[in-house]
Amino acid sequence: MTIRAAIFDFDELLINLQTLHFAADRAAMAAHGHRYDDLPDAIRLGSSGRRISELLAEMRAHFGIADSVETLMQRRQEHFLAALRDAPILPAMPGAVAAITALHTAGYPLAVTSSGIREYITLVLDRLGITDRFAVIITGADVTNGKPHPEPYLVTAERLGLPPATCVVFEDATVGVLAAKAAGMRCIAVPNPDAMQPQDLSAADLILPSLTAFAPALLDAMRW
Repeated sequence: MTIRAAIFDFDELLINLQTLHFAADRAAMAAHGHRYDDLPDAIRLGSSGRRISELLAEMRAHFGIADSVETLMQRRQEHFLAALRDAPILPAMPGAVAAITALHTAGYPLAVTSSGIREYITLVLDRLGITDRFAVIITGADVTNGKPHPEPYLVTAERLGLPPATCVVFEDATVGVLAAKAAGMRCIAVPNPDAMQPQDLSAADLILPSLTAFAPALLDAMRW
């Protein structure tokens, strides 16, 4: 079966916003009198590929914060979006824009499937000048179950109007690779060298050192 569409994760695959994310988490916890760095490693270092709401729920439970997850999310996002808009440069990950451009030029429909928030995803894509390359954007708010559940990628395939087996997913996180494979898709893993915690990408069909090593011709070897 031929690959007919490409789906990209977002954070740490297309752009590294870890510094801004952690600063927003720290600000959200500090507003309630708690130190982000006092959280257990399982929460602080286990964010890759997961929805922000899930992480905030764990922080809330650990510190016994009375405010709802929705309130925490709103305050956190205010900090995060302000920092994002003030950032003079938003550098894409190496090879990201070139890989997207090559696939778009070759005629592959493209999608973003992220655990993040739509507002900041579209802001970054606009800043990078690649918004129009993507036919579909699925975020953590568009699904009931986040990665590693296959739902995010199954919903993406449905929106693309294609069988899951005809899609290839680009991922940097363990939960994302597992979600893609559970959805019945091919997966190309690209490790993030700045990942806070090592990611097991062994379930992917192909692992590249970075997106600079990608060329659309690689998809020919991934036919079922």
